[in-house]
Amino acid sequence: MVSVLISFSRITIITFVIVFTIFDFITLFKNKISDGVLQVCTTIQSVMLVLFLVNGSVILYFVKQDITVLILLLLQFLLFILVNFSISKLANYPSKELISNIFMIETFGFLFIERLSYSKSIRHFVYTIGSFIVALLIVLILKRIYDIQKYMIVFASIGLILLALVALIGEVEYGAKLSISIGGLSFQPSEFVKIILIIMLSSMIDKFNSKYPNPTCLEEF
Repeated sequence: MVSVLISFSRITIITFVIVFTIFDFITLFKNKISDGVLQVCTTIQSVMLVLFLVNGSVILYFVKQDITVLILLLLQFLLFILVNFSISKLANYPSKELISNIFMIETFGFLFIERLSYSKSIRHFVYTIGSFIVALLIVLILKRIYDIQKYMIVFASIGLILLALVALIGEVEYGAKLSISIGGLSFQPSEFVKIILIIMLSSMIDKFNSKYPNPTCLEEF
């Protein structure tokens, strides 16, 4: 019975991802479609996301017969709801399609790691909570920075300096320079660069939207 469910779930999971991707492609042209159509697209994406997570978690439960999978499923849903609610309150015009993509990527991570190890999946879940808290703090900070497009060069410079430090004084781990150790504390500057990149891209998007309120397809590319 379990083998039949697993075989069937391969089809359903692929279907959920394909449908999600199709409507994700449609949302790329949100400036060309009505708000009602965009709302339908993001709603369908949310449904596909929920079905994908439930499908994967239920199959894992039947395979491993461990209630931990279902508990994690409920916690993951709760986390997504809280993050979505927080962003809607903090951000002025949150991108629902972007949030859906972030949640889909996290869902892949949850299911893949749960399949390998429960201890690692719990640790990953805790890290995800921390990551979302940092993300919400960034949204709050960006909301308080006026004329953010003026600081693009500053953000880019900070990112380049951090990457240069890794190249100069970084420690080699598993054949690659990734981290810097200061006073016994090791950290990866690339993680901070990712945040800086988000801020820089936000400033670029803001500048583009200010310059082209109703951009053509050519201008968008």
